[in-house]
Amino acid sequence: DGIHRSIPAPGKGLLAMALGKETSVLSEALKGYGLSCDDIGVVYKHDTSTTANDVNENEIHHRIQDHLERTEGNPLWVVSQKTITGHSKGGAAAWQVIGLCQALNAQRIPGNKNLACVDPAMKGYRHMCFTNQDVYFSASVPLKSGLVTSLGFGHVSAGLLVIHPDAFITAIPEEAQETYLQRANQRKRFADYHWEDIKMGNAQAFNRVQHRRFVHKDGSTKQNEEECSMLLDPTSRLIDGVFSK
Repeated sequence: DGIHRSIPAPGKGLLAMALGKETSVLSEALKGYGLSCDDIGVVYKHDTSTTANDVNENEIHHRIQDHLERTEGNPLWVVSQKTITGHSKGGAAAWQVIGLCQALNAQRIPGNKNLACVDPAMKGYRHMCFTNQDVYFSASVPLKSGLVTSLGFGHVSAGLLVIHPDAFITAIPEEAQETYLQRANQRKRFADYHWEDIKMGNAQAFNRVQHRRFVHKDGSTKQNEEECSMLLDPTSRLIDGVFSK
């Protein structure tokens, strides 16, 4: 996103996710699940409550949707993460991703707290829709996907598309869906039981790794050669903790 010194200033590099319109990385990602830009229902924005970033970030998303020819009148709901959770000390995008996943799961977009009025500077971005009220979706008009933006110092920008699991399941060949759903339910049951064990003190939420991953057959540590081989040689394998070629 440009060649600049590392200064806290917004850039336009994120627009590149729409480069090429229907052949852009964003369009191709949506197309893979039978979706289009009209199916992006919400954007969880970085938002800093500054005249520099907020105008810039809204312009970026408006331009992306305009470039991909989003249908006029189809609102792109805006969630300013910091109005919901406050300012995190780090990893703000992780909070945004969690919030978006919760919105997709609950089919509800949270309103921006304490939003009394929208800055008039945002009026030009007609695709963007700001609200202080929760927005609910239905089975007939579901929330299918959303975007997350992470904007860092030095004009470093990143965008993430999150799609509802139902769209993923629909994209699986029909003959394989039942097998996938069975395995997915097994993983969910395991996770549910595991979290119960954690809450009861019978399991740890985090287990620290105490050993190096790359250990040679003879037991000696040859981290450098083995790691380099893993990165360069497609036949390299790590099986049951033992490295082999």
